[in-house]
Amino acid sequence: MTRLSAYVLCIVAISFSASGLWSRSVTEDVVGNITRFEQDSVKADLANDISFYEKYLADDYTVGSTTGVFETKKEILAEMHDPKNNRVHDASIHDIRVRSYWNAAIATYTISFKEMLHGQQRSATAIGTDTFIKVDGLWKLAATHHSAVSK
Repeated sequence: MTRLSAYVLCIVAISFSASGLWSRSVTEDVVGNITRFEQDSVKADLANDISFYEKYLADDYTVGSTTGVFETKKEILAEMHDPKNNRVHDASIHDIRVRSYWNAAIATYTISFKEMLHGQQRSATAIGTDTFIKVDGLWKLAATHHSAVSK
């Protein structure tokens, strides 16, 4: 490749990325991947699919829940290993909105659920925010926050 060809190729690449075309296609992929994750997480909750959360929660994951406490990945997985006292009976997620920022993404949504938590039946509708980071090419959920919606 000649110097002129390399120079032209470089200018074209810079122009393409500056035009926003490249970032839009990446954003659309991120939006689709994170949206699918959110939908799949509801299915994982209903199936008590521990492997889903072992794979996709960051090691230092925390959730601020509608119960008013923070829990870690370790605590969440321990609860899932006790389905007699901790089980999601019904759940739905909607109004998912995803924004991406290079190797991070934020998802907001509304979630409704009925569950048994620590042997106590409860139900809630909440607005939620999930923060994702990309680690070794895989999106990991780093933090979740839910706030109960008053009825």
